[in-house]
Amino acid sequence: MHDHGYKTVVLQTLRSDVLRAVSAYIQELSARPTVADISRQNRLLEEQILQTSRSDVLRAVSAYIQELSARPTVADISRQNRLLEEQITRLRSIMPVVVTPEASNDG
Repeated sequence: MHDHGYKTVVLQTLRSDVLRAVSAYIQELSARPTVADISRQNRLLEEQILQTSRSDVLRAVSAYIQELSARPTVADISRQNRLLEEQITRLRSIMPVVVTPEASNDG
């Protein structure tokens, strides 16, 4: 009987050692990322890269639009030319035309 009790203690000790080892192994495995975890992380990184790329593109496009809007348009230049022509016409009507010797020699 005494011998049987010893075997029981040994078996229980072995079982608890095996359970501890299996538990430690399971914990180690659960600490490792799964394929799904890695895929999810990769998707998140890809989304971040796309968002960064998009925001970089948006910033570049915005800067280009600002640069373009700072430039005068054809309509602006035409309007300015018309105003200058009107001013020249008004000044010509007010000021007498003076013929200089250089101007008379040209013709």
